[in-house]
Amino acid sequence: MTTIEDNSDPGTDTDSDSSQDVPDSSTCTKNSRPKKLKKASELLDESSLRESTDDEVLADMVIALQVKLHSARSDLVFVQGKQKMLLRSLHSEMEKLQRTVRELQFAIVTKGLSYIDEDTYKARVAQLEARIADWSMRCNYLNAQLNVANDSLVELNERVQLQEFEHEDIVRQRDEIIAVLKRQLEMKSIEVEVLRQITASVSPIDETHPPLKRAHSDVSRSATDACRILPPQPSTPQHRRRKVLRMPGLVSRMLSPHRRKQRPSSNGSVSISSPQLSPSRTCLSSWGTPSEKGGD
Repeated sequence: MTTIEDNSDPGTDTDSDSSQDVPDSSTCTKNSRPKKLKKASELLDESSLRESTDDEVLADMVIALQVKLHSARSDLVFVQGKQKMLLRSLHSEMEKLQRTVRELQFAIVTKGLSYIDEDTYKARVAQLEARIADWSMRCNYLNAQLNVANDSLVELNERVQLQEFEHEDIVRQRDEIIAVLKRQLEMKSIEVEVLRQITASVSPIDETHPPLKRAHSDVSRSATDACRILPPQPSTPQHRRRKVLRMPGLVSRMLSPHRRKQRPSSNGSVSISSPQLSPSRTCLSSWGTPSEKGGD
């Protein structure tokens, strides 16, 4: 824009000069010198500005290049470090492998073994495959036997459970029978105690009080009636023993130990049968028959 203004100013000056009267040469030179100086100064300023802008651009480019160079150097250092670590690990692995190879060679030499070639290796592989097949057949056979054993074990467990249930039923039945027998034993023991008390209370009366004669006896009875009346029996030890022997059969069975009758049941267990008597029969057996009473 400065150049355009510079180009326009001389034109305007020429127009003004042409419109006015033509001046002298000295005045023209005096007026043109400052204009030229202005143009030169403006051109110098523009060149300096251009140079300054070019310097800034160059400086920015240099800075960018320096940054890129620094990043490239850092990347190169990182890659070199990784390569060094990788090389060190590879060298260590190689040393380990060499050491193991030397140890194996030493072991082979000391044990007197020959180096393994391809034929021996293949033969060894075939032998191992044959052994694997043999062991697999054995494993299959053992698995079959194990399945059979498991089936038999399941069946035996079922039988054991069934037998346990049967045993529990038998034990429960025996417990019920034992409870019934205990109740019967208690009742019979009570009867025995009652009979003992009765016999203990009756025997002294018979011994101490003999049968009395009637005060108002009929003197005019015939001799035949007098013969029919039995005389009173004396109270002797034999007579008392006879009374004791005439005790009820139930009491004698309770006092004497009796064996329980055992009968096998259908399921193989043994059931206990206890004698059961009706109350009427026990009463009759306890007091005896009327003929025995009359004889006493």
